[in-house]
Amino acid sequence: MRKFCMFLMGMLVFSSWAQKPIATQYVDTEPLNGAFFIGKNIFNTSYFLKGQVFIEKRTELVREYQNIALGSIHHVDFVNPAQICLFYKDFNTVVLLDKELSLIKTIKLTETNPQLVPGFVGMSSQNRLWIWDEATNQLGQLSIQTLTYTALTTAFLEPIQYRYSDVNYFYWITQSNQLYCSDIYGKLTRLSDLPVFDRIQIINRDKILYLRHNQLYYLDLQSGVQTAIPLVEKSISGFFFNTQILSIFTDLEIKNYLITLP
Repeated sequence: MRKFCMFLMGMLVFSSWAQKPIATQYVDTEPLNGAFFIGKNIFNTSYFLKGQVFIEKRTELVREYQNIALGSIHHVDFVNPAQICLFYKDFNTVVLLDKELSLIKTIKLTETNPQLVPGFVGMSSQNRLWIWDEATNQLGQLSIQTLTYTALTTAFLEPIQYRYSDVNYFYWITQSNQLYCSDIYGKLTRLSDLPVFDRIQIINRDKILYLRHNQLYYLDLQSGVQTAIPLVEKSISGFFFNTQILSIFTDLEIKNYLITLP
């Protein structure tokens, strides 16, 4: 029985690493010009930070937004390009912008919800924000219209190393590399144990990309199958995937590739 178990484990490890590499097709290169690349939306619009300036660029059209009084931008959420969320952690302030980077609303949480010490803010559905409150180590949601805050969970005990959200789910990875998610009603799900990573992107509940020792991998959480993505870059600062475009960036430039994930 022990030999059979060892054989089965060997087969599982083999199946997770012996997949054919995922093909990439080079598209173009974008210079960074001293900016930090955040990512691309579904319309292939690129977003950058340069100092305290938030930059939106698509082909030759460039827009900028800055609010010097609020300091540095801690987090940007562009999951909904029509309502972009900027979080200024130093002043506990959320700025909502439209697709042309015009101001929609400013929420000063220190005034409206002084009990909150947000460590993460992101867009959710039904005109609400995800809030990870560092004061209580709880996840909650804030109504953009009424500014009413609702806690969704009890306090989390294990330290968190990574957070991400889309409109339907809030994801987090613990220090022991366990991936969890919560829906908008506070239902918690343990999704998977993850391999050690240097950088990671959660695509959805079933798929992730991660970088380890300058090698990029795609991991299907449902099947456990892991596939290498070959890259020509020898030194990678980061990556971002959205709608079949994989962006690999260094300190100087972004290289975009067309890619189809299984």
